Parts: sequence; structure tokens; C-alpha cells
Amino acid sequence: MLWTVTSILLFGFCSVQWCYMVKDYKYLFLDMDAFFASIEQQENKKWRHHPVAIVHHAGPSGSIIAQSYEAKRAGIYTGQRVGEAKKSLPCLAIVSSRPSLYAHYHRRIKHILDYFSPWVTPYSIDEFSIVLAPQERNASRAKSIAHNIKKDIARELGECITGSIGVASNTFLAKIASKIKKPNGFFIIKNSVSREIFANIKDITFLSGINKATALQLATFGLKTPLDMWSASAEKLRAAMGQSGERWYLNLHGYDTKKIHEPTKSVGHSRVLAPEHRNYKSAREALVELSINVARRLRASSLKAQKIEVSAKSSILSPENTTKRYHAYKTVSPTNNQVAITTIALALFKKYPHSNPYHIAITTSNLTHCRSSTQLSLIGDNKQYIIDKVVDSVNKKFGIDALGVYNFPHKKSTIKNPYTTGGSNN
Repeated sequence: MLWTVTSILLFGFCSVQWCYMVKDYKYLFLDMDAFFASIEQQENKKWRHHPVAIVHHAGPSGSIIAQSYEAKRAGIYTGQRVGEAKKSLPCLAIVSSRPSLYAHYHRRIKHILDYFSPWVTPYSIDEFSIVLAPQERNASRAKSIAHNIKKDIARELGECITGSIGVASNTFLAKIASKIKKPNGFFIIKNSVSREIFANIKDITFLSGINKATALQLATFGLKTPLDMWSASAEKLRAAMGQSGERWYLNLHGYDTKKIHEPTKSVGHSRVLAPEHRNYKSAREALVELSINVARRLRASSLKAQKIEVSAKSSILSPENTTKRYHAYKTVSPTNNQVAITTIALALFKKYPHSNPYHIAITTSNLTHCRSSTQLSLIGDNKQYIIDKVVDSVNKKFGIDALGVYNFPHKKSTIKNPYTTGGSNN
């Protein structure tokens, strides 16, 4: 009995340790530099390399909500009154905030990051986290990715728009790393040297989540510097910070406490046909639509499939009301080409041996992230990918059925809602 209890406790401990295992270079964190001010400098050339302050109200009693690095170096700070700031720095440009413009730049940055990874999480309007793929979790690959992100942002958004990037084993440390070399910096915090890094940071409010009020509270527990926080036990942090203290301990020591959504494993669509359309021809037409929708969703997620599966169900009239099931699949070169996927799906369905199908489905799996801007079709049309993307763009703007490219029989437009539809993204 003692052995059993001990084994269970040991297994539980090992499971917890496995869940929180430290894996260097797992996260890349992008923190844009003086985001609002840099956008205004990019939009207006006369403000470039000039101190700029962003405000909601431009009058003397208004408060500064953001400022350029030129203004920061001159002593201008967030929360300062406009009148006081202008008195200390008469050349300061006071600019009314434009939230819609900043949101537009946020979306453009997100679009750029989506090219590098399917696992991008916006943390705020100017902060983004990326989960690096297993093969990217080393110093050289992480540095290369960071360099290419910076290059693409400069090319697509302009020379004034820069960001600082940090890499670490969790988002907490990666965010700290992104602040160390600002502006336009890059820094890696490896867990084995994190103690030395925290020793070189003197202000405890440099740690994300600690403001001046919190710093005063922590000081009563002898926690006055980032190194004090790093050196403290989980019990001491819990006493000083309550239940969040244990999470702070794990974050400071590089453990990944963030719950990650599992990468998409499959993309599929299915339909139940209305009674009057439970025949081979209608099922085939439905399969064409489903295949096109699956291909569109793959492209939208920058994914390619290496396995295509088709399944169908049909009812057999008998006392037992038996259901006959059909399933076929094919392994292919990675693709998100709608013609290729539809061709394969129809070839698989051609072998369907039963009659009166009432359910038809297509599933794509063995997914791989797609970074290439071009793709060769399995049936030889190397321009199809470009056509697909143009169609996707038009449909995104004007509606999903605004434009279609059908190389196969399609259900007649006179048929009104003959199907009920379901989609999956697992």
C-alpha cells in the first residue's frame, strides 16, 4: 500500500514537472516601439526624428498618453499635462490620437506575423506573441525569424515603424527580453543565465505586472529588486502576492504556465443531404462545394494538407434500418489547391459502392504550415494558386459566394437550401 501511494505521488509530481517543463526559445515576443507616436511620424514626414506626444485632448489640461523616443529622451512622460510638457519642451508636437489608424496598423502587423507562424497571439494593440515551431527553437533560427519580421515590418509599414523582439521559454520572460534592448532591439533570455539578467535590472517595476503601488507592497516583504523576486521561494512569493505568487515563481524561472491551444490537426466539412437530394449526383455536387470550402479554409490558415479523406453514409431499407458507411483516403504532396483537392475527393468518391447517400464529408489532415507564396498544382496548373488567392480575396470582401472558380459540376442555383451544413476545425 505504501509503495502504491508513493508511486502515485511520484507520478503526479513528474506529471506536473512535465507540464511545466522549461524549453528555451519556445516563445518570440514582439513589442512595438512607441507605437502610436511612430505611426504618426510615419504618416507625417515633418514629425520624423522630432519629439511627438499623443493626447486625447490637445488643450493645456490634457494628458499625454504616448510619446516618441525623441520626446522620452527630453524628459516627456506618460500622464504629463500638455501645458507642462510644452513649457519644458516648446518644440514638442502635440498630436490628437487616432485609434482607428492605430488599429489599422495593428491588423497589418498581425497579417505579417501570420506569414511566419499560425500560432500568433495579440496581447494588446502593440504586442504579439508567437509560439515557435519545434525546429525553430534554437538561437540561430529564432534570431533569423526576428530579423525577417523586422525587415518585413519596415518594408510593408515604413521606416518609422519598428519593434523590439524577445525570445525565451515563456511569454513572461520573452516580454521582458523584448524590453531590454529597446528600441528596435533583440534579446534572448536563456533560463541558465536568467539570474545574471535579473541581477542587471535594478527597477522592480521593469517586470511586467508590477506598478509603483505593488512595488511598495512587495518591499515590505524584502522584495525590492527583480533579483529579489527571482531568488524568492514560491512560498515567499505566495505570502507576498497571494495565489498569484506561485505563478510568478514559475514564470520567473522559465516554466511555461500558458495553456496553448493545440495546433489544428484537421480541416473538414460535412453535409446531411435533404431527402429529395439523397442520390449520387447531388452528393457529388455537394462534395465539390465542400472541397472548395476546405481548400479556402486551409489557405486562410496558411496550411497545406497531406492526407485527403472522403466519407459517406447511406441508409439501407431493412427491419434493422442499417447504415452503410464508406471511407476512402489518399496521401498526397502538401497542398491547399482547390482544384487538386476537389479532383482527389471526386476520384475517391467515384468508388462509392452504395446508393442513396444521406451524408457526405471531406477531411484534410497531416497539416503542415505554409510559408511559400507559390504552389504547384497536382494537376499541372501552376497558376491555380494565384487564382485561388484572388478568389479568396474577392469573397472575403464581398461575401463568400461572390466569386467562384468551378472546374467541376456544381449544384444548380435553382435548388434552394437543399443541405444542412457542418464544418470542423480540430
